[in-house]
Amino acid sequence: AVREKNENAFSVYQQHLANRPANVVRDLLEFASDRPSIPIGKVEPASEIVQRFCTGGMSLGAISRETHEPIAVAMNRIGGKSNSGEGGEDPVRWRPLSDVVDGYSSTFPHLKGLRNSDIATSAIKQVASS
Repeated sequence: AVREKNENAFSVYQQHLANRPANVVRDLLEFASDRPSIPIGKVEPASEIVQRFCTGGMSLGAISRETHEPIAVAMNRIGGKSNSGEGGEDPVRWRPLSDVVDGYSSTFPHLKGLRNSDIATSAIKQVASS
């Protein structure tokens, strides 16, 4: 509905959500406020909000390279910060990609949906101590 800007599909989705049985606790909640809505002009743009997003540190031994790298790429795309976790990063992650064809790169053959200039380095470098 969002991708195709189809209001009818969104309406069907809203009806589905409103009429389905409760699945999780939030389904049992109703929110109401006596305060007026904030004018959209006073709301911070999403492009500014996402710059404060950051991921927690996850050791390379705890999650795979195939998980670390797309998280870093995604956070870099939106201007957020990912955390390398203990174990550091492969130096190949430090350089922007320039070999992407149809979403694939020989640098990261296990990932798809890549773009030239994507970078898989983490902005936050976690250092292990003993």
